[in-house]
Amino acid sequence: KNKIYWQSLDQKGYPWFKATFSSIDFSIQHTTSDEIAQTLSRLFQVADTLRGTIPGGTIFIKSILDFPRDWGLGTSSTLIYAMAKWLEINPFELLKSTFGGSGYDIACAKSDSAILYNIKNNQPLWRVIHFDPPFKNNIGFVYLGNKQNSREGIETYREKGTPPASLLKQISQLSKFLVRQENVLTFMSILDELEKLTGKWIQQKTVKETLFSDFEGSIKSLGAWGGDFMMVVSTRGSAYMRTYFLEKGLTVYLAYEEMVLS
Repeated sequence: KNKIYWQSLDQKGYPWFKATFSSIDFSIQHTTSDEIAQTLSRLFQVADTLRGTIPGGTIFIKSILDFPRDWGLGTSSTLIYAMAKWLEINPFELLKSTFGGSGYDIACAKSDSAILYNIKNNQPLWRVIHFDPPFKNNIGFVYLGNKQNSREGIETYREKGTPPASLLKQISQLSKFLVRQENVLTFMSILDELEKLTGKWIQQKTVKETLFSDFEGSIKSLGAWGGDFMMVVSTRGSAYMRTYFLEKGLTVYLAYEEMVLS
């Protein structure tokens, strides 16, 4: 009685994590990973505070992935959103008091299509947009094989301080322009400019500069720079991109249609 039994399965149905918590104080009673269990315990504690109380008794929770665990792909934000939805609390408040971040990934977890997101007066705002470019076959996603810790990436970014308003305005304008493009060359030039602006602010070279300078196309880092996935675009098409990155030792290439929600 008064226990929370947690089990996490990978995309093949294999249990890669298990834990048992007290449903009263959320203390860890048994686990296969102290680090993960401590994170979950903290989430339960914060959720309990936000909600007033979490239902007691015996609770069974199972999480199931439908892609390889090391890919990332917003697993933390999905966890936050799923817990908040279950417990009927604000997912942005749960995020703020635990992992931190802008909340953009929470808005993505709530959405079924492309969005534009910003923060105004400390409140998250987003709107659904139609993004279905005619050059979809020129867009792919490549896994770098080096999953980054998003929380560490956020801390690195925050160490730089608040970006100047002029930079934020420039990035916002370019983003709005980007999603309306029907010409692949213009789309690529905007991506290059966005990557350049971000790299200059965080004082890091772009992934194309450091690893793929001979790639005939554009590369946009996704998530924390240096790991996880990157979006690649080339006028030479998917066959060229798939072959290029395979020759670089990167075996995970997903076409645009394989990655986006449909």
